[in-house]
Amino acid sequence: MWARLSRFAGIPTERIDPTLEWYRDTQVPEIEKLPGYAGVLAACDYSGGKVVAITFWESDHSMRDSDKALDEIRNEGLERFGRDARRLDPLIDRYEVKLDRRPGGS
Repeated sequence: MWARLSRFAGIPTERIDPTLEWYRDTQVPEIEKLPGYAGVLAACDYSGGKVVAITFWESDHSMRDSDKALDEIRNEGLERFGRDARRLDPLIDRYEVKLDRRPGGS
């Protein structure tokens, strides 16, 4: 399994919930249709104005093939919910998952 971690920082607290709701309700259903999709996790730190989203993929190939679609989603979210002086550009990292101890994990 592979994972793409997208980290967003400098988000005003009042924008976190609307952004996550938009992502969950309109974007996740589209991501779920992509070949090799294996799940998603999102978490936030309200006091620090930070959000992370981790998408999981069956292979490195399927994760890399989804790059363009996920780039478009990130850009749409940034346009929809705004950029301001505190907001930093997203950081994107890709990992091979070597340990997953959640129930049902590998």
